[in-house]
Amino acid sequence: MSAERQATAQTSATPTRHVHAAAYQFRSANLTMLPGDIGTFSTFYANVGTTTWLRNTETETGLLFLNREQRMRRWAHQWASEFVLARQTKDAVAPGDFTAYTFNCRVPDDVDVPSTEMFMCQPIVLAVVPLLIGQPEPFFVYVRAANDGRRRA
Repeated sequence: MSAERQATAQTSATPTRHVHAAAYQFRSANLTMLPGDIGTFSTFYANVGTTTWLRNTETETGLLFLNREQRMRRWAHQWASEFVLARQTKDAVAPGDFTAYTFNCRVPDDVDVPSTEMFMCQPIVLAVVPLLIGQPEPFFVYVRAANDGRRRA
């Protein structure tokens, strides 16, 4: 192989990518709310890898919203983006440390009650959006729309 081809082969290698390892820790309770109400939910993941997760860098992590149906997006309230519910809350999450991901849901005013919606969420690396290693299955949040017996005007 010529020296030029060898140099080309070496430079076209797959670029390095940050691989994060996360372990689910715990989460807040499922929510029961009235139509129009806003509720806050938090889940916690530990950094079990070797790279520190730093906000506003290529190592920052977030929660990916896996329910892609348009009707589910109506339940979003001030999410980080259309599909990212929340970013890591700590500026730096060193190996062995953990962080919360906190987001809000708003029950649509016109939802039928009682009803329950399931939010499927999974941690991601925000910069390149691969799934975090170590949490292959998404976690689920159930938001129940209830009626407290009062009529809304």
